[in-house]
Amino acid sequence: MNVPRFVSTLTSRWGRIVLMMGGLFILLSSCKSGGSGLPGITAAGSPGEVLLVMPSSWLKGEIGEQTKSMLRMEVPSLPQTESWLRVQTVSSDDFGQFLRNTRNILIVDYNKDIYTTTSVKYTFDPYAKGQIVVTIQTPDMQSYHKYITERGREICELFLLNELYRMASDLVEDYSPTAMNYCEEIFGCRINVPKDVLSYKKGENFLWLSNNAMKKRYDFAIFKVPYDTSSSLPSARQLIALRDSVLGKEIPGSDPSSHMTTSDYAIEYRLAELPSGKRIVELRGLWEMTPPDIMAGPFIAQAFFSTNEAALYYVEGFVYYPNEDKRDLVRKLHSALFSFRPQNEQMFDPEPIKRIRWSPAEDLTVSDPSFATSKR
Repeated sequence: MNVPRFVSTLTSRWGRIVLMMGGLFILLSSCKSGGSGLPGITAAGSPGEVLLVMPSSWLKGEIGEQTKSMLRMEVPSLPQTESWLRVQTVSSDDFGQFLRNTRNILIVDYNKDIYTTTSVKYTFDPYAKGQIVVTIQTPDMQSYHKYITERGREICELFLLNELYRMASDLVEDYSPTAMNYCEEIFGCRINVPKDVLSYKKGENFLWLSNNAMKKRYDFAIFKVPYDTSSSLPSARQLIALRDSVLGKEIPGSDPSSHMTTSDYAIEYRLAELPSGKRIVELRGLWEMTPPDIMAGPFIAQAFFSTNEAALYYVEGFVYYPNEDKRDLVRKLHSALFSFRPQNEQMFDPEPIKRIRWSPAEDLTVSDPSFATSKR
C-alpha cells in the first residue's frame, strides 16, 4: 500500500504514515470545583471506572441492574461496542473512608422524608484531587427510574468531563514541542498534543500531525477556512462537507484515486459552550478511505470561529487501532482539542473543561435518514 509522506523529526527523513441545538442542558443543581477534603491525595482508579454507591436493597435488585446498565451505555461513534464506564459497586453502609478517594463516584441518596423529586448534584475534588462525585437524590424508586431512563447520558457525561479534565491535565507540561512549534508557525496558535506526535505534513492553512505508529496510531488535522462569522456555526451537513473536501484532498490513501472521507454511519453532532462563552461545534464519527480500503477508524472534531480573522478553525483527532478498544484513545485526543488556543495564551489551562455545557447530541443517521443516501 502506498502511503503519504511525513517529515519525521526523529529520523530526519521522509517518514511513512499508515492510514488507514437546541438549548444547552443544565442537568445539575450545583457545579463547583471544591477544595479537596484530603489535601495531597490524588484520586485512585483506572480511566473510565466508576464506583456506584447505593442502598444494599436497591443494589441487589432490578433498580441496581438498571443503574449499572445506564452507566455501561454504549459509547457512540466507535467501530465496535464499548461501554461508557466500567462499574464497581458498594452498598451505602459500606462506603467508608478507604473508598472515598475513587476518581469517579456515583452516590444514590434515597430518602423519602427529605426529597420530593429526583435531582442531581455534583462536585469536583471533595475527597481527593482529580475526582468527581455525582449524587442522585431521590424520594422513591419510580421517580429515580424515570430520571435515569430519560437523562442517563447526561449523568454519564458528567464523568466524561472528569475523564477529559484528567487527560488534559497530563498534557499541560508533557506535550510535543514539535507539534506546538508547527501549529504556531502556520496558525499563530498553540496546541498540546501527546509528546510522541513528532511527524508532520504542512500545507496552506493546514497541518497534519501524527505519532506515525504502525498500529496504535493517532493523528491530528488542523485547518482554517474563510467564513462569515456573523452567521451561525456550520450545520452537521456543512461541517461534514467541509471535512470531506479538505481532508479528502490532503489525506490520500494507498492509491491515487483513494482519499479520506466520512463514513455515513454513527455521526454525532452537538454544541459545546465553555465558561468563557466560546461556542464550539463537535462532530464525531468514523472515517474511512474511499474507494473502500481496510483503513478506517473513529474521529472527534471541533470547529469554532475566529472573529478577528473572519475564519473557521477545524481541529480533529483520528485513530487507527484495528481490533482493539479505542474509547480511551479517542477521549485522549478529545481532551487535547481543548488545548487549541491563541499564541499569547502560553500555558494550557484544563480547568474550564470541568464546566463545559453540551447540547443534546444529534445522531445524524437517526435524525436525518436521508443523510446516508445523499452521501452515496
